[in-house]
Amino acid sequence: MSSKLNETDKELLIGNEPFDYNKVENSYFGGYFGNNSEDYVEVMIHDTNDNLLETAVADSSDYYYDSQKGGMKLKTGTILRKLGYDRGRFKVTYNFLRKLAGSYQTVVTDQTGNIFNGDVDIAGDLTFSSAARDIKLLDNTASALDITEASNSYMSFTTSNGTEKITTSKATIGTIYDNGSSPGASIAFDFANGNNQKVTLSANFALAEPTNQVAGQSGSIFFIQPGGANYSISSIHADWLWPGGTDGVLTATNGAVDRLDYIILADNSVHAVMSQAMAA
Repeated sequence: MSSKLNETDKELLIGNEPFDYNKVENSYFGGYFGNNSEDYVEVMIHDTNDNLLETAVADSSDYYYDSQKGGMKLKTGTILRKLGYDRGRFKVTYNFLRKLAGSYQTVVTDQTGNIFNGDVDIAGDLTFSSAARDIKLLDNTASALDITEASNSYMSFTTSNGTEKITTSKATIGTIYDNGSSPGASIAFDFANGNNQKVTLSANFALAEPTNQVAGQSGSIFFIQPGGANYSISSIHADWLWPGGTDGVLTATNGAVDRLDYIILADNSVHAVMSQAMAA
């Protein structure tokens, strides 16, 4: 098998003597890892099936040289948490690298090959196609996403020192999912269908345990009585919690519309308020 290693490096690989970085003939290595400002540790995170999830560069504060035992020590738990992996099982490998030229950061260049630091102005639609991957927009100091048209800024997302916020300067409009006519004796709303939902009643029904409960989700559910009849709630699941412990009731009037406002405190804890006779 052919090799591109020079003879000196080949001798290092097959030799049994300790390697001395302080020797003049070994000076081109640049000294021990960690003593050079261009040294860095590349982190490669895999799932338990060895699929690569992400690569990153570890903070220099998260590894150090152990002079007593010898070798580099890495704070794997801290590294994973900083990258957002605080749950699950992962395989982590490290590459100990020294930058000799260029940078490990991704940069945008113009047509002449120079690094471009200005705004990107694209005439027409910009489409990202990424199967099973997230699309992230970052600047040098923080995550930053700004959606604008001409001089109007519609939404911006910023994060600084661990504090995130979403700012909108225009109306945010959520759709109302239509559950159609109530399916018989029980209704179990699926919160994954949308924050706001409606249902047209066709019989008395039990308000069952809602599915896909996620803490923090809130919205409204509209109960619409048909023009020629009116129906009631026969029973309510314990996940629905009401002011003072008194269950919400519907307006017993043909054509009435009642609105249930809710917010999910935690799984199996849906706080609800019923506003009656919003329309008749």
